[in-house]
Amino acid sequence: MTKIKNLDAYNASMSKALVDKLFMMDKVQADVFVDFGCADGTLLNVLNNLFPDKQYIGYDHNAEMIRAAAYKFGVKKEEGDEKVISFRAKKNVLLTSDHLELWMVFQGLKKQGLKVCLILSSVIHEVYSYGPETVKGFWDRIWALAPEFIAIRDMCVSQTASRPSDDIIVARIRQTFGKTHPDELTAWEAQWGTLEENWSLTNFFLHYRYVENSDLEWKENYLPLNKEALLKLVPKEYFPHYINHYTLPFLRDEVWKDFGVQLQERTHLQLILRKT
Repeated sequence: MTKIKNLDAYNASMSKALVDKLFMMDKVQADVFVDFGCADGTLLNVLNNLFPDKQYIGYDHNAEMIRAAAYKFGVKKEEGDEKVISFRAKKNVLLTSDHLELWMVFQGLKKQGLKVCLILSSVIHEVYSYGPETVKGFWDRIWALAPEFIAIRDMCVSQTASRPSDDIIVARIRQTFGKTHPDELTAWEAQWGTLEENWSLTNFFLHYRYVENSDLEWKENYLPLNKEALLKLVPKEYFPHYINHYTLPFLRDEVWKDFGVQLQERTHLQLILRKT
């Protein structure tokens, strides 16, 4: 995995839409919540504080992130080069970078008859961009775990996003961001295509705030999979329990504040799959 230059800034940015990431809690009846790709554990920490009667598992292949997550739960943050680590952060919170351990825990939960909700929050786009597993391998692992619920929250547009952009919006971007960050905008279009294409423009709106970590973040495709393509991947054993395709209010407000234009695309998807 590419090293994040400013881990604190990265995690702070990822936490701004935290309330939006809690959407599944009043929509599923689960005993255990597994944050697959938990990063620094911010979501798990909030969930545990709000619902301490539940069990939680945080999994991330990045041991550095698991250490950061453990620190949030009061476990001493020790530096090290281990690629696989685990912490029992609390009696009801397990943090691990070991997928085999995650698999074994899942088997135990099933034997106990406990219902599990697997959370994929801002994970899918990372796997498609630079994840350590192949895309197929990622989905094979998710379906093989076979939790009762899968709660997906990620950046996602419809296939209709592939159309010409609004000329006025593009002109505004070039007037503002193009003057303050000309090299970055040139690099952006060289990699992702002209802003005159609405898909590239929408992807830009999702990226532009992360200039500080542009060496990493701007190489990621935040929109690798549209809503229609994602739904086609779901096996018949799962039923769409809840779907919400929307524009993230925080992002819409930031775009208006920074550029004085209205973000026109639905940028995020909340999807809950339930095993039949």
